[in-house]
Amino acid sequence: MSAKDVETSSRASSRRSEGTTASVYSVTTDSTGTYIPWLERQNETQAKESTTSSNSSISIDVNVKPGQYVLQTLFAEFTVQAQVKIEKIMTDAQNESLSKSLQRGGDEKFDQLLSSLSAVAEHCLPSLLKTLFDWYKMQSEEEGSSSQGSAKSKEEKDYVSERRDLAVDGVFCLVLIEVLKQLARHPVPEEMVKNVEDLAFKHFKPREESVQPDPNRENFQFIADLYAEVLGVLALDSFISVRRRFASELKGLRSEPQTEHNTKAIISLIKGLKFYRVKMYPVEAFENSFMLLHECANYYLEKVNNEVNIPVLKNFVDKLYQRTIDQCPKRKKALDIFPLITCLLCVSQKEFFLNKWYTFLEKWCFQELKNKNPVYSRVALESLYRLLWVYVIRIKCESNNQTNQKLSGIVNALFPRNDEKWFRGYPSEYLCQDRPVHRSREIRVRSERNHLRFNGSEQQKQGTVSR
Repeated sequence: MSAKDVETSSRASSRRSEGTTASVYSVTTDSTGTYIPWLERQNETQAKESTTSSNSSISIDVNVKPGQYVLQTLFAEFTVQAQVKIEKIMTDAQNESLSKSLQRGGDEKFDQLLSSLSAVAEHCLPSLLKTLFDWYKMQSEEEGSSSQGSAKSKEEKDYVSERRDLAVDGVFCLVLIEVLKQLARHPVPEEMVKNVEDLAFKHFKPREESVQPDPNRENFQFIADLYAEVLGVLALDSFISVRRRFASELKGLRSEPQTEHNTKAIISLIKGLKFYRVKMYPVEAFENSFMLLHECANYYLEKVNNEVNIPVLKNFVDKLYQRTIDQCPKRKKALDIFPLITCLLCVSQKEFFLNKWYTFLEKWCFQELKNKNPVYSRVALESLYRLLWVYVIRIKCESNNQTNQKLSGIVNALFPRNDEKWFRGYPSEYLCQDRPVHRSREIRVRSERNHLRFNGSEQQKQGTVSR
């Protein structure tokens, strides 16, 4: 059974359905007239009831191997549920975000189906991907035919058509994210990898600016993020192909005249790598996958008029750190510079980290903690606690005197003496966000203990405390 047969029958049946996702499979039998026990044909009364209750009916060929039968059944159920999901999105309020409609965990039945398709993909990933691409193309053809003859205005047609295309892309991404996890166990032809890359990089291009309000802008960004996640899964086992494609796209954009649109296109392209993960083993895979970050580093250095040619992780940190820390006096860039410096320090070697981390805190972070703008103070605080974690957990601190000196400096920066108002302000509020009841109780208990100790010492001085 082809994807077209499954899609045609499921589309016709799902259009008859309104508000139900149940499916009844009519099983194609062989010449002996036998049936699969768990899918016996219903009697005529049940069949009539299923028709009147608008359940979906899909033909399943049983004269195939068990594995093919399982795949056909799962994909038939996918087409039904996907169609119902898309139609529900189209009937929802126009201003409802696709991120809410396609939220993972919001539809338990659909999530279970995706998990099943992922398990099946371990044994037949190329066939499943080919069928999924056929389904994706058919959805575009259906939209083209259904939009003809509509009485809606051109603007309304464009919005509805684009919303449906984005919904199809969203469902398609969700299933790709699950099935491509089996790429390590079941490699696929390069042509299929290229097809996934083409779709992903196509959605990384920015939208054209419009004078009119764009109701689909948020939805478009959500779908771009989903394709970025697809690319992240794909890159785990096809990182060389993804790296070459990224380098090619970046080179093409850099060769164009530097305009505002071109700058936005480069930013969108780089954001498409937000789910890219470096493969830690084996060492060859680590070095190959890390080369993509080096290409991003080279582009970054070129933008600050510095370019150096060097090879691995240690050199990567050396390459960026000094030139990045030099940008700190530009206060407007703190929201971008602080996280980057923190990241470089966290992955640096022990000696480099110990020489640089506390200097960065003293010179830049501590003063930003008192910034009246909570956005800046929060970024500084996040840099502080991440670096502190590396210092205590990964580096295992230093000698007692040095450790005590640095930790005391951090405590004094967070809770300055004779500044009770600031103590009750942002830092304590931030600390209470995680398990607020526990944290607030802990702060209260410690305050009470300090109060008792103070009173006790005063009583001892006055000779009123008895043993």
